[in-house]
Amino acid sequence: MDQSSADEEEIRNKQQQQTPQLRLATMEEEVSMAIPQGSVQPPTICVVPEDLAEGNKGAYTPKVVCIGPLFDGERPMASMLTLEHYKRCCVRKLVVGGESAAWSPEIHGPLLRNCFDTIMRLLPRIRASYSSMSSSSKQGEGAMSDDEQLAMTMLLDGCFVLYRLLKHARMAKTGGAMESDYDEWTHLFGRCWVWGTVKRDLLLLSNQVPFFVIRKLFKHLKVKGNATGERDDALLVSGGLHLFGSLHPPRLQHSAPIQCHDVHHLLHLFYLSVDFPPSDESIRHQQQQQPAALLAPELTRWVPCATELEEAGVRFCARKRGALSFLDVSFRRRRGILEIPPLQLFDYSEPLFRNLVAFEQTYPTTPGRFTA
Repeated sequence: MDQSSADEEEIRNKQQQQTPQLRLATMEEEVSMAIPQGSVQPPTICVVPEDLAEGNKGAYTPKVVCIGPLFDGERPMASMLTLEHYKRCCVRKLVVGGESAAWSPEIHGPLLRNCFDTIMRLLPRIRASYSSMSSSSKQGEGAMSDDEQLAMTMLLDGCFVLYRLLKHARMAKTGGAMESDYDEWTHLFGRCWVWGTVKRDLLLLSNQVPFFVIRKLFKHLKVKGNATGERDDALLVSGGLHLFGSLHPPRLQHSAPIQCHDVHHLLHLFYLSVDFPPSDESIRHQQQQQPAALLAPELTRWVPCATELEEAGVRFCARKRGALSFLDVSFRRRRGILEIPPLQLFDYSEPLFRNLVAFEQTYPTTPGRFTA
């Protein structure tokens, strides 16, 4: 054995002798630092967990429009570039206050910069809304920093969503008449009915912009052409409900008004519109229950599958009367009949329900009715 081999063997022997002590010291340090984070607010816009996306990743991926930073890598794709340009048209229309108004550098330039500066101040809150953030791939002299790139993304995407909400708020006010830019969209894409695909993209969990960004932009960009007589928050909510009003499941008609400050993003707005609101009676009933009567948390969301229920003697039938929602399932205990309201399914139904389930599974305060 040469000298170098002998030295290596001696080093390995010393490392083996020290390993137990080093491991114990390392574990002691790690345990001492393992302090729970406390009541940190969870992110509301998440990357879809791999186990949920497995087998159908396309259901969670945008086709024609990217919203937010989680799909930044998709923006240069040819299918996305048309709407990336159109977003700038939306910003201009909001800033100048009309379709064909002239741009004034002295008036509109400072307003645009003010919007950008406002979003820059919101960046800590914006970053906390996402489960992960990608770094900017642009480098070199003159390239924007990650913060500037994120703020620019929020400005463009936020104004795009805001413009759509204001359009639909006016359409809701006038009885739903279509507005002129639908023809503009046909010319942009070279085909009709493209808005259905855009609407589908706006209801993807990872393809969202925080709603507080949209609210802040609206406060800065209020113009005469956007006025409908409603309060700002009510206007944005009504625009969103009209935007998705043609989708199934339909909005729950006899529910309390949705408060804008409770909305996290567009998918959450749709979720609130079709889910049962928590009633005072149900909350009071839960609070009055004895601890022994409460199920373990992992059991409260467990529901047997249809085959297991049928094997247990449960019969199924369509609930045709009295149902407020497709979630309004009724069970007749004496007869063992489970009444389920009919649910219409369309081409967009699978990605929509998949993203509603993904939202429930990544945001812990939801009741979990879609997952069940």
